[in-house]
Amino acid sequence: GRTRSHAPSALWTCCRPEGKQRHPDVHDLRETRAVFSFRLSFERVSQTKIRIVVGAAVAVIVLLAVGQRACDRAGYWPHSEETRVYTGAAAWPADEERKCSALPREDGTIFFLGCVEGAENFDDARPVKVTFWGRTHRPDRFQALHSEAMEGWRWRCKKSGESVTCYAVN
Repeated sequence: GRTRSHAPSALWTCCRPEGKQRHPDVHDLRETRAVFSFRLSFERVSQTKIRIVVGAAVAVIVLLAVGQRACDRAGYWPHSEETRVYTGAAAWPADEERKCSALPREDGTIFFLGCVEGAENFDDARPVKVTFWGRTHRPDRFQALHSEAMEGWRWRCKKSGESVTCYAVN
């Protein structure tokens, strides 16, 4: 017949402490399975951690997008654009604040900004770089302007050099 070798196998030596030289038996196989099942459960834990991290990253991105939109609507996000501005016949000194009214297009974007009291000839409006702090796309302002109330879109603006910075009032 066949004789058994008394040399320890590689699997048995990796799983047994030094000094216990014997053949693998059922007990050794159970320990080996325990080691491998620990590795499998460790992999499951790692996959769970990866899922948690990915889920948290997605949640953070969604919160940032929602937060940016909320900040934009609240006026905490600036919008710079070239806008036709009428400042009147008199010069608008630097660092002076004025009450301005915006004329919206049908889509609710700003078409024109009038920064004078009363009615004047607005044909002399010139393009100026304007930084708006507040929403610059408001279809409700177009509707309000063309309603019976004729409610305007008001801004508080300050000239600095060749540009103007405006803050939403309504």
